[in-house]
Amino acid sequence: MEQATVVAVAFHSATGHVRKLADHVRAGAAGVTGVTAETWDLQHLTDELWAGLERADAIVFGAPTYMGGPSATFKHFADATLPIWLRQDWRTKVAAGFTHSQAMSGDKLNTLQYFSLLSAQHGMVWVNLDLLPGWCNDDASIDDLNRLGAFLGVMSQSNSGGRSDMNPRDSDLRTAEHLGRRVARETQALRAGRTVAQVHSGIDGPSSEVAVVERLYGALRTWDVAALTDLLDPNLHVELTAGLPYNLGGTHHGAESMLDVWRRGAESIAITPEPAEYLATTGGDVVVQGTYVGHARATGRPIRAAFVHIFTVRDEHIVAIHQLTDSQRWNAALEP
Repeated sequence: MEQATVVAVAFHSATGHVRKLADHVRAGAAGVTGVTAETWDLQHLTDELWAGLERADAIVFGAPTYMGGPSATFKHFADATLPIWLRQDWRTKVAAGFTHSQAMSGDKLNTLQYFSLLSAQHGMVWVNLDLLPGWCNDDASIDDLNRLGAFLGVMSQSNSGGRSDMNPRDSDLRTAEHLGRRVARETQALRAGRTVAQVHSGIDGPSSEVAVVERLYGALRTWDVAALTDLLDPNLHVELTAGLPYNLGGTHHGAESMLDVWRRGAESIAITPEPAEYLATTGGDVVVQGTYVGHARATGRPIRAAFVHIFTVRDEHIVAIHQLTDSQRWNAALEP
Protein backbone atom coordinates (compact mmCIF):
# COMPACT_ATOMS: atom_id res chain seq x y z
CA MET A 1 0.00 0.00 0.00
CA GLU A 2 1.31 3.43 -0.93
CA GLN A 3 2.34 5.54 2.05
CA ALA A 4 0.17 8.61 2.65
CA THR A 5 1.56 12.05 1.90
CA VAL A 6 2.04 14.00 5.15
CA VAL A 7 1.52 17.77 5.33
CA ALA A 8 2.55 19.52 8.56
CA VAL A 9 1.37 23.02 9.48
CA ALA A 10 3.93 24.62 11.82
CA PHE A 11 2.56 27.82 13.31
CA HIS A 12 2.65 30.33 16.14
CA SER A 13 -0.55 32.13 17.14
CA ALA A 14 -0.73 34.79 19.86
CA THR A 15 -4.42 35.80 19.64
CA GLY A 16 -5.99 32.83 17.85
CA HIS A 17 -6.20 34.29 14.35
CA VAL A 18 -3.23 32.35 12.97
CA ARG A 19 -4.45 29.19 14.70
CA LYS A 20 -7.75 29.40 12.79
CA LEU A 21 -5.83 29.88 9.55
CA ALA A 22 -3.62 26.89 10.42
CA ASP A 23 -6.67 24.73 11.05
CA HIS A 24 -8.07 25.65 7.64
CA VAL A 25 -4.74 24.96 5.90
CA ARG A 26 -4.77 21.55 7.58
CA ALA A 27 -8.39 20.94 6.58
CA GLY A 28 -7.67 21.84 2.97
CA ALA A 29 -4.71 19.45 2.83
CA ALA A 30 -6.56 16.66 4.64
CA GLY A 31 -9.40 16.92 2.13
CA VAL A 32 -7.13 15.60 -0.61
CA THR A 33 -7.34 11.81 -0.99
CA GLY A 34 -4.20 10.05 0.23
CA VAL A 35 -3.04 12.95 2.43
CA THR A 36 -2.63 13.12 6.20
CA ALA A 37 -2.37 16.63 7.66
CA GLU A 38 -1.22 17.74 11.12
CA THR A 39 -0.90 21.05 12.97
CA TRP A 40 2.06 21.79 15.24
CA ASP A 41 2.02 24.73 17.66
CA LEU A 42 5.51 26.25 17.85
CA GLN A 43 4.94 27.66 21.33
CA HIS A 44 6.56 24.50 22.72
CA LEU A 45 9.37 22.86 20.74
CA THR A 46 8.97 19.28 21.92
CA ASP A 47 10.63 16.12 20.67
CA GLU A 48 7.23 15.07 19.34
CA LEU A 49 7.02 18.26 17.28
CA TRP A 50 10.46 17.77 15.74
CA ALA A 51 9.63 14.16 14.93
CA GLY A 52 6.37 15.25 13.30
CA LEU A 53 8.14 17.78 11.08
CA GLU A 54 10.82 15.22 10.20
CA ARG A 55 8.30 12.67 8.89
CA ALA A 56 6.33 15.31 6.95
CA ASP A 57 6.65 15.57 3.17
CA ALA A 58 5.59 19.23 3.30
CA ILE A 59 5.74 21.94 5.98
CA VAL A 60 3.52 25.03 5.84
CA PHE A 61 4.82 27.86 8.05
CA GLY A 62 2.50 30.35 9.74
CA ALA A 63 2.91 33.28 12.13
CA PRO A 64 1.49 36.73 12.81
CA THR A 65 3.32 39.72 11.38
CA TYR A 66 4.68 41.91 14.18
CA MET A 67 6.79 45.00 13.50
CA GLY A 68 7.25 44.04 9.86
CA GLY A 69 8.25 40.42 10.39
CA PRO A 70 7.29 37.10 11.98
CA SER A 71 6.75 36.82 15.73
CA ALA A 72 9.65 36.24 18.10
CA THR A 73 8.31 32.77 18.87
CA PHE A 74 8.53 31.81 15.22
CA LYS A 75 12.03 33.26 14.95
CA HIS A 76 13.06 31.19 17.97
CA PHE A 77 11.80 28.09 16.14
CA ALA A 78 13.68 29.10 12.98
CA ASP A 79 16.91 29.51 14.93
CA ALA A 80 16.35 26.12 16.55
CA THR A 81 16.36 24.45 13.11
CA LEU A 82 20.12 25.06 12.78
CA PRO A 83 21.08 21.40 13.45
CA ILE A 84 18.50 20.34 10.84
CA TRP A 85 20.03 22.81 8.38
CA LEU A 86 23.52 21.47 9.03
CA ARG A 87 22.34 17.96 8.17
CA GLN A 88 20.06 19.23 5.35
CA ASP A 89 17.35 16.92 6.68
CA TRP A 90 14.55 19.02 5.15
CA ARG A 91 16.11 19.23 1.71
CA THR A 92 13.51 18.60 -1.05
CA LYS A 93 10.55 18.84 1.36
CA VAL A 94 7.78 21.12 0.10
CA ALA A 95 7.21 24.43 1.92
CA ALA A 96 4.59 27.22 1.91
CA GLY A 97 3.45 29.98 4.25
CA PHE A 98 0.69 32.20 5.61
CA THR A 99 0.50 35.23 7.91
CA HIS A 100 -1.95 37.64 9.54
CA SER A 101 -1.94 41.21 10.82
CA GLN A 102 -4.33 44.00 11.77
CA ALA A 103 -3.45 46.34 8.92
CA MET A 104 -4.37 45.64 5.31
CA SER A 105 -0.69 45.68 4.38
CA GLY A 106 1.20 45.66 7.65
CA ASP A 107 4.30 44.62 5.68
CA LYS A 108 3.06 41.04 5.64
CA LEU A 109 5.08 40.40 2.49
CA ASN A 110 8.24 40.57 4.57
CA THR A 111 6.99 37.71 6.74
CA LEU A 112 6.22 35.53 3.73
CA GLN A 113 9.66 36.35 2.31
CA TYR A 114 11.19 35.34 5.66
CA PHE A 115 9.39 31.97 5.39
CA SER A 116 10.52 31.44 1.80
CA LEU A 117 14.15 32.31 2.63
CA LEU A 118 14.09 29.97 5.61
CA SER A 119 12.83 27.27 3.26
CA ALA A 120 15.54 28.08 0.71
CA GLN A 121 18.22 27.76 3.41
CA HIS A 122 16.88 24.28 4.11
CA GLY A 123 16.82 23.36 0.41
CA MET A 124 13.03 23.04 0.40
CA VAL A 125 10.72 23.48 -2.60
CA TRP A 126 8.45 26.53 -2.15
CA VAL A 127 4.82 26.40 -3.32
CA ASN A 128 3.11 29.76 -3.86
CA LEU A 129 -0.55 30.80 -3.91
CA ASP A 130 -1.98 30.18 -7.38
CA LEU A 131 -4.90 32.62 -7.08
CA LEU A 132 -5.48 35.84 -8.97
CA PRO A 133 -6.04 38.82 -6.64
CA GLY A 134 -9.62 39.39 -5.48
CA TRP A 135 -11.42 42.53 -4.32
CA CYS A 136 -9.62 44.74 -6.83
CA ASN A 137 -12.22 45.82 -9.40
CA ASP A 138 -15.74 47.26 -9.49
CA ASP A 139 -17.39 43.85 -9.55
CA ALA A 140 -15.19 42.37 -6.82
CA SER A 141 -16.09 41.68 -3.20
CA ILE A 142 -14.34 41.63 0.14
CA ASP A 143 -15.49 38.01 0.27
CA ASP A 144 -13.32 37.05 -2.73
CA LEU A 145 -10.54 34.52 -2.27
CA ASN A 146 -7.11 36.15 -1.98
CA ARG A 147 -8.76 39.50 -1.26
CA LEU A 148 -5.40 41.05 -0.26
CA GLY A 149 -3.79 40.06 -3.55
CA ALA A 150 -0.85 37.97 -2.30
CA PHE A 151 1.11 35.57 -4.51
CA LEU A 152 3.95 34.26 -2.33
CA GLY A 153 1.54 32.86 0.28
CA VAL A 154 -1.65 33.61 2.18
CA MET A 155 -2.18 37.05 3.72
CA SER A 156 -5.00 37.56 6.21
CA GLN A 157 -6.28 40.64 8.07
CA SER A 158 -8.62 41.37 10.98
CA ASN A 159 -9.71 44.70 12.44
CA SER A 160 -8.71 45.47 16.00
CA GLY A 161 -11.49 44.62 18.43
CA GLY A 162 -13.37 42.48 15.90
CA ARG A 163 -15.45 39.54 17.09
CA SER A 164 -13.40 36.36 17.41
CA ASP A 165 -16.12 34.30 15.73
CA MET A 166 -16.07 36.64 12.73
CA ASN A 167 -12.31 36.96 12.28
CA PRO A 168 -10.36 36.22 10.24
CA ARG A 169 -12.95 36.69 7.51
CA ASP A 170 -14.38 33.59 5.87
CA SER A 171 -12.71 34.57 2.59
CA ASP A 172 -9.31 34.49 4.31
CA LEU A 173 -10.05 31.10 5.84
CA ARG A 174 -11.16 29.70 2.49
CA THR A 175 -7.98 31.08 0.93
CA ALA A 176 -6.01 29.20 3.60
CA GLU A 177 -7.92 26.01 2.74
CA HIS A 178 -7.05 26.53 -0.92
CA LEU A 179 -3.35 26.79 -0.03
CA GLY A 180 -3.60 23.56 1.96
CA ARG A 181 -5.12 21.72 -0.99
CA ARG A 182 -2.53 23.14 -3.38
CA VAL A 183 0.38 22.13 -1.14
CA ALA A 184 -1.05 18.63 -0.74
CA ARG A 185 -1.55 18.11 -4.48
CA GLU A 186 1.82 19.56 -5.47
CA THR A 187 3.53 17.40 -2.85
CA GLN A 188 1.78 14.31 -4.17
CA ALA A 189 2.82 15.18 -7.71
CA LEU A 190 6.42 15.73 -6.64
CA ARG A 191 6.52 12.41 -4.78
CA ALA A 192 5.04 10.61 -7.79
CA GLY A 193 7.61 12.17 -10.10
CA ARG A 194 10.46 11.16 -7.84
CA THR A 195 9.13 7.61 -7.68
CA VAL A 196 9.07 7.41 -11.48
CA ALA A 197 12.61 8.80 -11.64
CA GLN A 198 13.80 6.24 -9.09
CA VAL A 199 12.16 3.37 -10.94
CA HIS A 200 13.82 4.48 -14.18
CA SER A 201 17.13 4.56 -12.31
CA GLY A 202 16.65 1.00 -11.09
CA ILE A 203 15.49 1.96 -7.58
CA ASP A 204 12.33 0.41 -6.15
CA GLY A 205 11.15 3.20 -3.88
CA PRO A 206 13.10 5.69 -1.79
CA SER A 207 16.67 4.66 -0.99
CA SER A 208 17.94 4.82 2.57
CA GLU A 209 21.42 4.25 1.15
CA VAL A 210 21.19 7.49 -0.82
CA ALA A 211 20.08 9.30 2.33
CA VAL A 212 23.18 8.04 4.15
CA VAL A 213 25.44 9.32 1.36
CA GLU A 214 23.63 12.68 1.30
CA ARG A 215 24.29 13.03 5.03
CA LEU A 216 27.98 12.32 4.41
CA TYR A 217 28.23 15.20 1.91
CA GLY A 218 26.43 17.46 4.37
CA ALA A 219 28.83 16.52 7.17
CA LEU A 220 31.82 17.16 4.90
CA ARG A 221 30.52 20.63 4.00
CA THR A 222 30.36 21.62 7.68
CA TRP A 223 33.24 19.38 8.82
CA ASP A 224 31.03 17.68 11.39
CA VAL A 225 33.50 15.09 12.69
CA ALA A 226 30.96 13.48 15.01
CA ALA A 227 28.52 12.95 12.14
CA LEU A 228 31.28 11.64 9.86
CA THR A 229 32.44 9.20 12.51
CA ASP A 230 28.88 7.97 12.95
CA LEU A 231 28.39 7.47 9.20
CA LEU A 232 31.69 5.70 8.44
CA ASP A 233 32.20 2.06 9.34
CA PRO A 234 35.31 1.66 11.57
CA ASN A 235 36.70 -0.84 9.03
CA LEU A 236 36.06 1.45 6.06
CA HIS A 237 37.91 0.58 2.82
CA VAL A 238 38.76 3.49 0.50
CA GLU A 239 40.30 3.66 -2.99
CA LEU A 240 41.22 7.23 -4.04
CA THR A 241 42.48 8.23 -7.49
CA ALA A 242 46.20 7.66 -7.91
CA GLY A 243 48.29 10.78 -8.48
CA LEU A 244 46.35 13.12 -6.21
CA PRO A 245 48.64 15.70 -4.56
CA TYR A 246 50.12 15.32 -1.07
CA ASN A 247 49.90 11.52 -1.32
CA LEU A 248 46.15 11.64 -0.86
CA GLY A 249 45.51 8.99 -3.51
CA GLY A 250 45.72 5.24 -3.16
CA THR A 251 44.27 2.78 -0.69
CA HIS A 252 43.22 3.74 2.84
CA HIS A 253 41.88 1.50 5.59
CA GLY A 254 39.68 2.57 8.49
CA ALA A 255 37.47 5.55 9.25
CA GLU A 256 40.21 7.32 11.21
CA SER A 257 42.57 7.01 8.25
CA MET A 258 40.01 8.61 5.94
CA LEU A 259 39.33 11.44 8.38
CA ASP A 260 43.08 12.09 8.43
CA VAL A 261 43.16 12.19 4.61
CA TRP A 262 40.37 14.76 4.57
CA ARG A 263 42.16 16.83 7.25
CA ARG A 264 45.47 16.81 5.40
CA GLY A 265 43.83 17.69 2.13
CA ALA A 266 41.90 20.60 3.66
CA GLU A 267 45.14 22.12 5.00
CA SER A 268 46.35 22.82 1.45
CA ILE A 269 43.25 22.66 -0.74
CA ALA A 270 39.90 24.36 -0.09
CA ILE A 271 37.54 22.17 -2.07
CA THR A 272 33.93 21.02 -1.92
CA PRO A 273 32.34 18.05 -3.69
CA GLU A 274 29.10 19.18 -5.36
CA PRO A 275 26.96 16.11 -6.17
CA ALA A 276 24.75 16.37 -9.25
CA GLU A 277 23.22 12.91 -9.62
CA TYR A 278 22.67 9.91 -7.37
CA LEU A 279 22.08 6.37 -8.62
CA ALA A 280 21.34 3.57 -6.16
CA THR A 281 21.90 -0.02 -7.22
CA THR A 282 20.05 -3.07 -5.97
CA GLY A 283 23.25 -4.31 -4.35
CA GLY A 284 23.47 -1.43 -1.87
CA ASP A 285 25.95 0.71 -3.80
CA VAL A 286 25.33 4.39 -4.49
CA VAL A 287 27.00 5.99 -7.51
CA VAL A 288 27.34 9.77 -7.37
CA GLN A 289 28.40 12.02 -10.23
CA GLY A 290 29.41 15.59 -9.52
CA THR A 291 32.12 18.22 -9.55
CA TYR A 292 34.86 19.24 -7.14
CA VAL A 293 34.96 23.04 -6.84
CA GLY A 294 37.62 24.97 -4.91
CA HIS A 295 41.14 26.36 -5.00
CA ALA A 296 44.71 25.67 -3.87
CA ARG A 297 45.44 27.69 -0.74
CA ALA A 298 49.07 28.41 -1.65
CA THR A 299 48.51 29.64 -5.21
CA GLY A 300 44.85 30.69 -5.15
CA ARG A 301 44.34 28.89 -8.46
CA PRO A 302 40.91 27.37 -8.97
CA ILE A 303 40.19 23.65 -9.10
CA ARG A 304 37.21 22.29 -10.96
CA ALA A 305 37.26 18.56 -11.58
CA ALA A 306 34.50 16.07 -12.34
CA PHE A 307 34.19 13.06 -10.05
CA VAL A 308 32.44 9.73 -9.66
CA HIS A 309 32.07 8.38 -6.14
CA ILE A 310 30.93 4.82 -5.51
CA PHE A 311 29.74 4.16 -1.96
CA THR A 312 28.89 0.79 -0.45
CA VAL A 313 26.35 1.14 2.36
CA ARG A 314 25.47 -1.54 4.88
CA ASP A 315 23.15 -1.06 7.87
CA GLU A 316 23.16 2.74 7.57
CA HIS A 317 26.99 2.88 7.51
CA ILE A 318 29.42 3.45 4.65
CA VAL A 319 31.77 0.49 4.43
CA ALA A 320 33.61 1.34 1.19
CA ILE A 321 34.36 4.38 -0.98
CA HIS A 322 35.83 4.35 -4.49
CA GLN A 323 36.75 7.71 -6.03
CA LEU A 324 37.45 8.57 -9.66
CA THR A 325 38.55 12.09 -10.61
CA ASP A 326 41.01 13.96 -12.84
CA SER A 327 44.08 14.26 -10.60
CA GLN A 328 45.85 16.43 -13.19
CA ARG A 329 43.40 19.26 -12.55
CA TRP A 330 44.24 19.13 -8.85
CA ASN A 331 48.00 19.17 -9.47
CA ALA A 332 47.78 21.96 -12.05
CA ALA A 333 46.30 24.29 -9.44
CA LEU A 334 49.38 23.80 -7.27
CA GLU A 335 51.92 24.73 -9.92
CA PRO A 336 53.71 28.06 -9.23
